[in-house]
Amino acid sequence: MLEWTRDSARAARFCRLALDNGSPGLVMAPNGQLIRALAFTLAGDTITSIDAFANPAHLSQVDIAILEPVVADHSINENGEAGNV
Repeated sequence: MLEWTRDSARAARFCRLALDNGSPGLVMAPNGQLIRALAFTLAGDTITSIDAFANPAHLSQVDIAILEPVVADHSINENGEAGNV
């Protein structure tokens, strides 16, 4: 478990928000190679469980959709109005 945790910490910079088989979660894919997937079970706005997958055979069967980050436009136009968010 310690080794898995250490490896996960190194790979954290490669984490992306994703849908894992339709469930919200995270994926770790350094150099584009999927090595871990975390799927969250939610009850309202609370995470009630986390399923972690690292088995290559299982990962090859997971349907992943990367969620692109939303970038807010905090600019102010010439009328003093905020840009679109």
